[in-house]
Parts: sequence; structure tokens; C-alpha cells
Amino acid sequence: MIILAAIVSFNCSKENPPKNYVAKVNNSYLTGKELSDILKSTGKKKYRNEVIRNWVTNQVLYQEAEKQGITDKDEFKKIINESRLELAGSMLIQRLYNKEKINYDTLDVQSYFEDHKNEFKLLGNSYYLNLVEFGTEDKAVQFRTLALENGWKAALEYFENEPSMIKNNYQSLFEEQEIYPVSLLRVIKELYPKEISIVIAEETGDYAVVQLINNFIKGTVPPFEAVKARVLKRFIEKRKEDMMNNYLQSLIDKYEIEIKN
Repeated sequence: MIILAAIVSFNCSKENPPKNYVAKVNNSYLTGKELSDILKSTGKKKYRNEVIRNWVTNQVLYQEAEKQGITDKDEFKKIINESRLELAGSMLIQRLYNKEKINYDTLDVQSYFEDHKNEFKLLGNSYYLNLVEFGTEDKAVQFRTLALENGWKAALEYFENEPSMIKNNYQSLFEEQEIYPVSLLRVIKELYPKEISIVIAEETGDYAVVQLINNFIKGTVPPFEAVKARVLKRFIEKRKEDMMNNYLQSLIDKYEIEIKN
């Protein structure tokens, strides 16, 4: 945390105070743009105040550590130098991933699934679902009616640009412990495959509609379609790992390296 605070301090300290800032600690400022960048990188747009509080906490701790001479100590400088090495290497690898496109088709992903089926055994009872949430009850009722009449996919297409739709999980697999609130899980357990639920009023004030596609017990391997997103993520990670290893080997061959016993 202190290391990150130090980096933030370098970025946010200004000789001339910025006109547009959302927080300050002495002569360090967090601008609106910097806050926006942090929120985008974390994907936590809902937690703006939390990000600001964390920034203030880091600044206070860092500035106090600086006053007490911690940043002048050899141990601190050693950690900073090691972090520079790791950060530079990570950014180099990220540049490689961004530059080199990973090409694949559905057959590649299916083949990976067939070769690694045991890795996708379910750790708990799971439910393959369609799930939407709305901020208003009337829109949830309209969606459910349309889904009953014309099918779930048609309802999604109709509500594609609906601002009150706050969640859309289409053909998604959830383990039991991932489903909340508990009232939603109770409804799901009572559904038959392909059945669409009533509109569920949640404790948060939102309204959910869910369709059970299928359910699977702990220890089973679901069909490919049910775990397709998980398989694709694992497949891409493996391709990236292979790409990185090949790139690293090319660098090892390129540089003069000596290791003594």
C-alpha cells in the first residue's frame, strides 16, 4: 500500500494546484480525470467514494512515512527498485498481449474442453440461467410478459437499450453460493427447466426475472455450452501463457546470460 501511495504521490503532487480536483492532502491532489482513470481500471464505478477514501488514506500514510524518514531508508529504496523491475516487466508482457492477437475458432475451444474436462468439474451444485434485473417493477413485468410470449432472447432484443435494466446474465452458469440474495436462490430451486419465474422483489429495491435452463449437481462436468465462457477464459489464458513463454525464451536466447554455481 505504501509503495502504491508513493507512486500516486508522484503523479498527483502539483506545484500549481489544479483547478478541477476532487480531493487533496496538503499539496497532493486527486483530479477528476485521475479519479475517472482509477474507476475505469478497477471497474468499480459504483464505489467512487471508496476510491477517494482509499486515495486519501494512502496519501496520509505516505506523507507521514515521508516525514518520519521511512522513504529515505535503504530498505524502502530496495523495495521500490524491485517493484520497478516487476512493473516494467509486467507492462512489457501486457504490450505483447495487446500487440499479438490470439486467433482461434469455436472448434479450438471445444477441443480444449474435451482434453481438459476434469478441470471443469463443478465444485458445488450449479444452475444454468437466464437472469435480468430492473430498477423498476413495471419494466420487469413487461419483460416477463414478453419473454413468456416470444421467448427470452426476443425479450432481450426488445429491451436492449432499456436504461432501467441493471443486470443481464444470458445463458450463464452460477454455483449455488454465487447466487444472492437468498430469496432469488429459493425461487430458482423451485423452477422446472425452461420455466420463467414471477417478478422477484429483492431487498435492494430491484426486481429480477429468472429462467432456469438446467441445473447440475456437485462433481459433474456440465456440457460445453454451459461452461463455454469459463472454457474460453482458460483457453485464452493458456494461449497467453504459451505466447509469453515463447517470447521469454527468445529474449533468453538474445541476451548474454551467465549463472555461476
